[in-house]
Amino acid sequence: VTRAQVKEADRIVREIAAHSYIGGTKTDVTLLGARPPMQPSPEADALFARLLEVSRAHGLGELVPVASGGGSDAAHTQAAGVPSLCGLGGVGAFCHTAKEYIEMDSVAARAKLFYALFTTDEGEV
Repeated sequence: VTRAQVKEADRIVREIAAHSYIGGTKTDVTLLGARPPMQPSPEADALFARLLEVSRAHGLGELVPVASGGGSDAAHTQAAGVPSLCGLGGVGAFCHTAKEYIEMDSVAARAKLFYALFTTDEGEV
């Protein structure tokens, strides 16, 4: 999802809501919050390449980039020009729903990955 697509969706919803389809009714649209969609960038790609290099070097496995199409807290820093990655927490599914879960084995592995990333100097791998 791009910022342009979000703006276009908002425009379409407001356009539909502006028309009364049932006599005597009206629709008000209020945006309660918005996260910018995370956009790919060469800087974020380089950061992911570094993370992958560290993960491999420390025997922590392969990582695969995934585009979810949604907004993220990291999208705010990315939009501010700070190379950012999202989804580095525990492995699980059904994020932000009543069925959300985390695979407990992934917690220690991700902690090791963060430690390795922040304590390994470039060129040391």
